[in-house]
Amino acid sequence: MGVAVSDLDGLRKSGFNLAPALTTQNLAKRITSYFDQWNAAGGINGYTIEPVIMVWDPVKPATAQKVCDDATINTPVFAFINASGMGAKYIECIAKAGVPTFFGEVAPQSAHDTGVFTSISPSAEVNASAGVSAAITAGQIAKGAAVGVLAGNG
Repeated sequence: MGVAVSDLDGLRKSGFNLAPALTTQNLAKRITSYFDQWNAAGGINGYTIEPVIMVWDPVKPATAQKVCDDATINTPVFAFINASGMGAKYIECIAKAGVPTFFGEVAPQSAHDTGVFTSISPSAEVNASAGVSAAITAGQIAKGAAVGVLAGNG
């Protein structure tokens, strides 16, 4: 199973001051520790999960394209997880290739529409519509006002 994480060690080497426990390996363990527990209990339906750690540089978001290439072409994985941080367009790249994708942030509706995407949040479009509706209902925005909503696309 592909697990994408930020290269925190690379950030530290480039001068970012991070807590000593914030390492790329520890970030990956946030997810792979579950695999260890499941595997120790006999796996899922008898199948064990082998993590394939994929790393991108958060200062250079385009490096996430390599993660998409790795997950879909170079080292095809059964499924893919990114808890947070990767740009939505790279998450969508993986889901559109048919790889079951689990993402911990907001993604565009087109990623949800792939049928293989799971997130803890509705799409950016649904969030935007609900947020604007709530702001109008609360009187924070005048009904009929033009509202622009920005969403990250990574």
